[in-house]
Amino acid sequence: MRILVLLQQILDPAGLMVNRKAGKVFINREDYLINPADRRALDAALAIKDSAGAAVTAASVGPARAGDALRQARALGANRAIHLLADSADEAITARGLAALCNSPTLGGFDLILTGDSALDTGAAIGPRLAEALNFAFLGNADQCSLAGNVIRVVKAGGKEVHAYEADLPAVVTLSRNAVVATRYAHGGNIITTYRDPDAVETMTLADLGLADSDLQPVTAERGQSFPPEREFGKQVSLEEIAQRIGRG
Repeated sequence: MRILVLLQQILDPAGLMVNRKAGKVFINREDYLINPADRRALDAALAIKDSAGAAVTAASVGPARAGDALRQARALGANRAIHLLADSADEAITARGLAALCNSPTLGGFDLILTGDSALDTGAAIGPRLAEALNFAFLGNADQCSLAGNVIRVVKAGGKEVHAYEADLPAVVTLSRNAVVATRYAHGGNIITTYRDPDAVETMTLADLGLADSDLQPVTAERGQSFPPEREFGKQVSLEEIAQRIGRG
């Protein structure tokens, strides 16, 4: 069983200040943390690792700072961490890169992909795009997930009702940031060892995965320009003129 967990970083909300009067958001302290929903996905993957003996690989697409999230994943128990260096956060580029990573013959493929349902800051959701690109089954917004043989089962709450779904592997599952998963904390010794190990995180570029330059361009949609007709300003009339118009009608 091989599990891939996708992680992304977001700005720590504690370092942001919202000025409602000015209508602006100010960054007082630029600190980053693992997207909460992605952290739930990592905890779920490590729980499956403990119960089913799975091998967990953590991956992230982004600038150099994303390597910190991957080192945290290694300290928590991930077997491997891969950092795809990319300047753009475009969802389409990220999906292409991760799909190429999953299809890479050197990695041997993955049976289960876990990630958060969306980014807390931008609302970006990579799970559906990736499932479509890989032709995997997709189960989204899970509050719980478990593995039974070759079947992944998820539970999600909808108001007062609770629904359960399952799918055969391979599959992509996204977890909500409120997912019921035991939170893990890294041992201090693991943290020190991971940050001292220069090979704790493997780095590669999207080009290393065989993506062409055209695949690395953000997707933009051309929209036609249409403008409303010029506004016709009304004219001021007296009450008598209004009464006359009504009388004529």
